Amino acid sequence: MKEIELKFKVPHFRDIVPRLKKLGGKCIWRGVEESYFFDTPAKTLKKKRQMLRLRSWAGHSHSLALKLEPERSHKRYKVRDEFQIIVSDINAAREILKHLGFVEYVRYKKYREHWKLPSASIELDTLKHLHFVEIEASKDRINQLAQILRLDWSQMSTQGYLSILRDIQRTT
Repeated sequence: MKEIELKFKVPHFRDIVPRLKKLGGKCIWRGVEESYFFDTPAKTLKKKRQMLRLRSWAGHSHSLALKLEPERSHKRYKVRDEFQIIVSDINAAREILKHLGFVEYVRYKKYREHWKLPSASIELDTLKHLHFVEIEASKDRINQLAQILRLDWSQMSTQGYLSILRDIQRTT
């Protein structure tokens, strides 16, 4: 499946939530999300700019995703192929990955609210006291929602949270 997304750093979600509700948005889940990233010892996936992630939404579900190299032709949007499945037992999935030769190289937690709108998913993420609005939709829908939600394009990022965390570590 093709994933198209953008993140916008915001000072808070105070103004975002009422606008999402006015658009008919529904909060599907909120809570702590844990993400575990795997690669081979030789970093085969990293060299190909791919990512293998096991994710847990506390009290909700678990998933395993493979994200392929982002398409370079899209400068303003993060566009990549993503293959994701629901996993019923996260510990069994971790063991399967381990026995296939993958090693966990990093993990992190963030607080997330997962919102659904027509033709879009919106994530309200808090990571290390920073707040992000992530929009996953078509490019036109992202543009429309960014305008309606009054997001600041100068605060837009195509970085993943691993890169954001590395940047935070470098500055502290």
